[in-house]
Amino acid sequence: MTRLLLECARGVLLSLWLTAAVAVAEDKPSAPLSPEAQALIQKLTTLRMPATFSFLQTVDPQLFAETLQTPEGRWAMDQAYRWSTPHTDRHTEEGKFVVRTEIRKLERKLATLPIPILDALLRLRGQSEKDVPPQFSDLPEEEREQILDTEEAAWDAWWLAHLTPEQREATYELQDLQYAQAIRANQLPESQYDEENARELKEDYELFTRWGPEKLHQVLENWWSAKEFLGVLQYVWEQEGGVPIADKPAWKLSAMPSWFWEEIAQFAKGPNLERAIALFPPVRPIAITLSPQSQVLCALNDLARALHDQKMHDAVYTLTKQIYAAAGFSGHSGD
Repeated sequence: MTRLLLECARGVLLSLWLTAAVAVAEDKPSAPLSPEAQALIQKLTTLRMPATFSFLQTVDPQLFAETLQTPEGRWAMDQAYRWSTPHTDRHTEEGKFVVRTEIRKLERKLATLPIPILDALLRLRGQSEKDVPPQFSDLPEEEREQILDTEEAAWDAWWLAHLTPEQREATYELQDLQYAQAIRANQLPESQYDEENARELKEDYELFTRWGPEKLHQVLENWWSAKEFLGVLQYVWEQEGGVPIADKPAWKLSAMPSWFWEEIAQFAKGPNLERAIALFPPVRPIAITLSPQSQVLCALNDLARALHDQKMHDAVYTLTKQIYAAAGFSGHSGD
């Protein structure tokens, strides 16, 4: 599989959203590399994660950014994106979980890098076909996957770095709770699934309650932290028995104070819902119905019904129609 196809599968189109948020310099015309740039490129080719991270903490941001604007610099950074520890079982369920855990750890570390370094790293994600180094296709599949995984971590890290401390704390709380629940669930027999689902629901609602309306409002103000919250909210809805089409809403409004539902409703009626949904990984049009973004919108539509909030319903309905139309399903009702 070519790198271009792999990138598409990973969400290359999301980079379009970032062009409005971070200034991206044009590639520099071909010119002899300075001795400093040559030394930097040579160093990068010898690095592997996590040593690459340590190096990025001290590298000169301007030299780094300028070097990554050259084909030689981009290829060197690609090589430095590889990991020192391979995960050859990444295609098993257990292996996927291990890899995802490693990526989560890496993105949090990368988020501590200076913003100019993260800005430069973003240029490696979603390169056009003409910019993909020809050497990439010659790498073993595992190394190609490592490079793409690190690019994904750098993308997440950029967003994490731009969160407020409160938003970042809430995002990590969501992620850590999901991780703990996944570890626990994987060790349970099927006979205990219902009990575990009830326990997870209780834990999720307890976390939201600890936040209070102010912290939830802050979470929903940022596209990225809102996306993370929506992913958990959709999971909560499924645990409550939610399905895309049902006679009555699955939400139990008594499970949370009214402020919780009101904050979500106001968010759904504002511009940040569309922006947060756009950050979910894109899927092939044929799979749009079961995609995370589609399921999130189903959960929000179900909540609008439970709240009898017509404006919220209309907002979710309109966005759902837009997403389905973009996928080629113009006849989708949005309900």
